[in-house]
Amino acid sequence: ATAGGLQLAGEGEEVAAGSGAQRAQFLSAVKEVAEATQHLVQSAQGTQEGLAMAAHRAVESLTSQDGLVRTGASAMGPRDTGGQLLLLSAVRDVAQAVEDVVEASSLSSGRSDSHPSLQQLYSSAKRAKKAGARLLVTLNSVDGGDSTLQNTMEFINSILEDLSSQVPWPRREPSPGDLLSATRILSLAVTKLEAGGKSPHPSDLAMGAAMGRTGVAEVISAGSARAWSADSEEERESILSATRDCVSSFRSLLEQLHHTAENPGASDEGRGSLEDRVQDVEACIEELMEVAGEEGSVDSQSDSELPSAAASITLATRQLSEPAEMTDSAGPDFNCEVLEAVKAAARACGDLMTGTLELYLKVGGAGGRGWRQSALSAAKKLAKETSSLCETANMYVQCHVTEEQLTAAGKSVAVVTAQLFLVLQVKMEAGSQERGQLQIAAATVKKNTDTLLSVAEQAATYIEGDSHALLYAPLVPPRPCLLKQDSEVARIQEEMDQTRSILAQIRLE
Repeated sequence: ATAGGLQLAGEGEEVAAGSGAQRAQFLSAVKEVAEATQHLVQSAQGTQEGLAMAAHRAVESLTSQDGLVRTGASAMGPRDTGGQLLLLSAVRDVAQAVEDVVEASSLSSGRSDSHPSLQQLYSSAKRAKKAGARLLVTLNSVDGGDSTLQNTMEFINSILEDLSSQVPWPRREPSPGDLLSATRILSLAVTKLEAGGKSPHPSDLAMGAAMGRTGVAEVISAGSARAWSADSEEERESILSATRDCVSSFRSLLEQLHHTAENPGASDEGRGSLEDRVQDVEACIEELMEVAGEEGSVDSQSDSELPSAAASITLATRQLSEPAEMTDSAGPDFNCEVLEAVKAAARACGDLMTGTLELYLKVGGAGGRGWRQSALSAAKKLAKETSSLCETANMYVQCHVTEEQLTAAGKSVAVVTAQLFLVLQVKMEAGSQERGQLQIAAATVKKNTDTLLSVAEQAATYIEGDSHALLYAPLVPPRPCLLKQDSEVARIQEEMDQTRSILAQIRLE
């Protein structure tokens, strides 16, 4: 959903006609999850048995509605990716809150009323109640077409109020790199918002705001976990304070963007303020990472990981298989077309990675930690997906994967390419030569992945029309392999016919 790729499969009026019903089912499922959470919170004040039953119901509600939530969210995209992200994030927040309540209830089972675990249980229940209420508010705002910016700001206000209260947060064990991963999400959201502030399309801002909601939730979760594992009270307060400052600065950025959107006439003055707000968020992220003891992580990685990522694409391209000659001249050679499209896409990805490295070195520290994090993360993801596509193409021509798996790999490369170019264009001037070169590389990737998807679809259609293909459904191999297997099947069938004839003769005698 974050990459804009969560949507219903298929095209045309049939999907459009079904999307309305699926959206309605999705909204109904979200409401049921919220209601189950509210019942869980009410049961927290009762007996342990009642709480256990309510927790079981809440968990059942979440798991049973999972598929419906996914399908309904797909029906909302890609035209409403902002609302899609908002609702998915809100549902995930509820799931996390329910998990906290269930864990707290197990720890408090059989304890006296004065035990600290009971206070933790009540605190978790209060947060679950707020998460359920926020889910309903988000549901109503998305269904009513309200501003994604406004909804995200309200969420941040609510969660900051929780963070500033004396109610203890769930004390989760921090995982290595969890705070770095969380700040990367927030940094990518800042990058999208900065680009959206200069874009005439409101959907760009909505997408950045929805991503920011996820980033804020992750930063607070990771920051709180790191704070509660601190060695001293002073260190704990420093981390919590830096976490609040980071979230508050992001809220200020959203407020500036909302003000600019509501007052288009002040765009020139607002643009300068936008850059100041972006720098404030980046500075707060730097401060949080430093206080938490993770400073320098991005710069120390980028010196080696960007060149390594570019080299991995080159290596993957060289390791692509050479297509075998067709044994059936009447059939189309899909293997050749697949490999040629993948090679062209991989080369273009390599050009894009080279341009990314040059721009990264050129911008340097002036790009800000947020942009550097986003660029490094997107570049590494592109290298990974490109290598995966090349590997999948090799496996395809060897008959180890299906057209569906090849199509999924091609779509992933296209989505990540668009995501990387969105990050890069923030630091490139309109009309510049480097922007033109990177735009050409990104367009080449899109063109060749589209070609790949088309070839894979033709191959699947061609195989489905073959009478022998039914023997291998649903894992139908590409046509060159099918020909060889067809011959083997025909040989075995001939032997079976001969054996049946001999058996029938023996019975007659």
